[in-house]
Amino acid sequence: TELLAEIAHRMTTLLDCPFCAISELDARAGIVFVLADYDHSGRRLPDPGPYKLDEYPLTRRVLEERITAVVNVDDPHVDQTEAAVLRRDGDKSLLMAPLVHKDRVIGLVEIVDQNRSRQYSRQELRLCRAIAGQAAAALHNARLFAEQARSDHDITRLSAALHSLTGSLPRLVGAAPEALL
Repeated sequence: TELLAEIAHRMTTLLDCPFCAISELDARAGIVFVLADYDHSGRRLPDPGPYKLDEYPLTRRVLEERITAVVNVDDPHVDQTEAAVLRRDGDKSLLMAPLVHKDRVIGLVEIVDQNRSRQYSRQELRLCRAIAGQAAAALHNARLFAEQARSDHDITRLSAALHSLTGSLPRLVGAAPEALL
């Protein structure tokens, strides 16, 4: 989470935007939920997610088609669901990019500008995609680390249970057969 928050911070600096959120995709449940974010002002409330992709068709499209998308509240042709969220939060622009690791979409990065509508240059979009790739690798590695830690914990518990069980075997072997019943 700390690394993802640092990536979100760097993204805001590089793209001159005050807010960035990095979310994980749960494809089976059809939701995304925020793992880390960064806000220059420090005034944003914690994210209320998860967000159901059925309610956000453009977000779903970004993830399924692996595209970047820009939403500006003053664009009449923009996805109105996304624009409504921007208006509710007092934002003007949103840039979304998928997090792709080894050809698999695992999350989403969202860069928000509260001050102005944005038209990102090709270079800014390439930069966004490159950093999204780094965030995807960080998220993937964090998942692997968490799985390994859970596995290590399970092995330790099983080993302790086995040790406890085998430690009582000499007493059971030495007991009279009727005591075992």
